[in-house]
Formats: sequence, structure tokens, C-alpha cells
Amino acid sequence: MAQAAAQQGQPSPPSPLASITPLPRPERSTLASPSPAKTRKNSRPRHLHAVPDQPPRTEPAVLPPPPAHALKETASPRQRPLNPWVVYGSRCVISLVGIAVLAGTAMVGINPTPPNAIAPTASLGQNLPPLKLGRSMDELGDRLKTIAAPFPDLEPAVFILDLDTYDFVNLNGTASIAAASTIKLPLLIAAFQEIDGGGLTIQEGLAMEPDLIATGSGTMQYDTPGRLYSVGEVLEKMIIISDNTATNMLIRRLGGAERVNQRFSDWGLTATGIENDLPDLAGTNVTTPIDLVHLLAQIHQGKIVSLASRDRLLNILQRVERRELLPEGLDDRAVIAHKTGDIGTMLGDVGMVETPTGKRYAIAALVRRPHNDDRARLLIQNLSRTTYEHFLNAQP
Repeated sequence: MAQAAAQQGQPSPPSPLASITPLPRPERSTLASPSPAKTRKNSRPRHLHAVPDQPPRTEPAVLPPPPAHALKETASPRQRPLNPWVVYGSRCVISLVGIAVLAGTAMVGINPTPPNAIAPTASLGQNLPPLKLGRSMDELGDRLKTIAAPFPDLEPAVFILDLDTYDFVNLNGTASIAAASTIKLPLLIAAFQEIDGGGLTIQEGLAMEPDLIATGSGTMQYDTPGRLYSVGEVLEKMIIISDNTATNMLIRRLGGAERVNQRFSDWGLTATGIENDLPDLAGTNVTTPIDLVHLLAQIHQGKIVSLASRDRLLNILQRVERRELLPEGLDDRAVIAHKTGDIGTMLGDVGMVETPTGKRYAIAALVRRPHNDDRARLLIQNLSRTTYEHFLNAQP
């Protein structure tokens, strides 16, 4: 991916996270010697929506009543009564048109778009520009290498981007690695891009087909096959509780893996793709930390989806229930929108963070590991803590 010097002195774009009040979180253990019993796995943050300033309300002007003579009907001397058959025929035509409109509306409500329908590709956000990078943050990079050194059998792939200056840290960040549920981040963006382009709506109904029901994370697998969900419900379940069935339903609605992968390629992602439905325990769906951070940078700049979709997308990402990875390295004043991924051979988290001083950064930390090795969780926590402290002490 092309690298170019970041322009210095350019004003930062308004933060998409700035209007969200940081939320209190339960006490955490010290990262140097964490205790599994103190790990927060399902603490849900409270979330406040920013309400835009309203203009002062003014009472409408009261007009004086019209003069009495203006209320009287005046008939033209040339006016002739209408033929009653003409009146009757017109009323019949109007009634038939009204019935047809009501019937069409009802059919739309009870017949959702078929699950295998292919939505038209939205033009918004296609052919994204390459990620332009500033200087390498070598000091932070060296500190992160020191943290990872005691775990030679863990393979961290990390990419960090300062969203104000575009300075970066790249620790094997271009390595292709199993995506697990972090693949749900680009899928969420694809869905909102389709909504912006008119090929999808939040209210559209999706049927849970039997062949899409997936084991692993999520609760939809226990529902009755054929049940209808709105697109909005599917997106929230896919991200907040990482529901695999919801993910498979969305992939199909977007046209299948091949069409989704073409969209990823159009975005300029170099190594992100879907080979199999979720849960994909074999790790055939892949991504890179730099691809995921590139998407977050585009979200931050408002380039890949509309501003309204960006706000809704980030709102969903801020409500992810799993909190013991990147969020564990932050304090209660920080705000994070993120998505985790977890299979036996990989554990990871990718997110956008804002510090209380106003600094903003994106981070993707994906760790290859021996099967279900919990030390990967501790490593991600420490990488997150060190990164957060670096930006917390940096000048905004």
C-alpha cells in the first residue's frame, strides 16, 4: 500500500466518537499479572446519543379572522351542474386506484426480499484511495515488540494508525491471517454502503434459512427456521453478540461470498476475503491488520459510507458485549468502537479509540496462537494499554 508523508498542520476532521460520553466500567486487574476471574466478558457499556442543538421555538403568527363576506360561497352565473354519471365514474376509478395501492403495500410488507436476492452494488465509496501514511512511530513500535518478546510461540500482527497525523506502527501488519469474527467489520460496512445506495433498507425482512444456521457465537441458531428478522436486527446481532447465523444471512443477502469479495477488492483491500460461511473454525476467511485499519480510517474520514450511516455503524460497534481485549487496556474515560474475533488458532480485536485528550487512533491486533492459548488475550490487553498510554500522553 502506498505510503506518503502526512500533511502537517491540516485541521483534524470532526471526531465521530466525540459526542459519545465515555462509560463507567468495572474494576480491572493489573495487566502485568491479570486474573481470569476478574476478566470482563459481557459488560455492556451504556451509550448516549448526542442530541443536536435545536433552534429556539417561536409561536406562529396569529392572523385576524377573514371578513364575513369572504366566507360566503359565490356561484358563477355560468357554472353548470356536473353530469351524475361522470361523477359516479370518476369515483369508481379513484376507488380502484386506492385499492390497488393498498394491496401493493400489503404485499411488500408480507413478502420480504428473497434471501438469495442480489442487491445492486452501491456506487458510494467504491475505488477508495490508498491509505496515505505519515512517519513510523518507532518508539511505540519498539515498546510493543518488547511486550511481545516473552511469548515467542505467539505471533502478533499489529497495525496502529494515528487518525490525526497518519503516523503508524507496523508489526507484521500486512500478514494475511485468519479473520474469524473480525470479518464482520467489513461486512457491516458493506451493508451500510448498500443501504446508502438504495439496494437495502434497515426495515427489510430477511428469513433465517435452515442452511444458514450456524453454531458457535450468537443466539439466532436457537430460533425457529424461517423466522423473519429486519436487516437492522441482523446487523446488530452480527456485531453486538457476534452472531454467526446473522452473518451468514447478511452474506447471502449481499449476493454471496464472490460478490462480497469483489466489493472488498473495489475498496482496495489487499488480502481480505470470505471463503466459507461462519463459524469458519478452520480459518479460511482471511484479512490483514492494515486492511482493517484502512477501513476504520475511511469511516473516520466519512469516505466509505454516508455520515448518517457512519453514526449508526459506530453506535453498533460501541455496543459490542465482549470487552476483555482492546477495551481492557483503556481507562474509563476512553471511547472505543471495535469488533473482536476468536477461533482456536487466532484471537484478535480491531477498533477506533478516542482518548479524553482528544487524540484518536485505529488499532488492529490479531494474534496467531497455539489452540485456545489464553496468553493471547493477555498480550492484546498489554499491547492496548501501552498504545493507549502513548496517545494519552501525546499532544492532541
